[in-house]
Amino acid sequence: MIGTNTTTGTPTLTAFAPGYAFKKNALIGGASAKYPADNFFPAAVSNVGFVNPSAGDYRLNSTSPFRGKGTDGKDLGADLTTVLTATQGVK
Repeated sequence: MIGTNTTTGTPTLTAFAPGYAFKKNALIGGASAKYPADNFFPAAVSNVGFVNPSAGDYRLNSTSPFRGKGTDGKDLGADLTTVLTATQGVK
């Protein structure tokens, strides 16, 4: 994350989202020293454990290290199965 006239990470959050809560995010290729604690920094997409990212399936597979790691005890990211079900047939 970077904003106009700020540097990457925490300075941008502080400038553009005062009072922010930024935790339990997986920032692929991110530098942990630049962001608030309590986030995850997988080095590459292949380290996340997506079902099939090359086909656009970004659900977490059963062996992903990020299953159950969200602030609510659920998987990180959107619940894509629920989103796809809710939007099926929508144009």
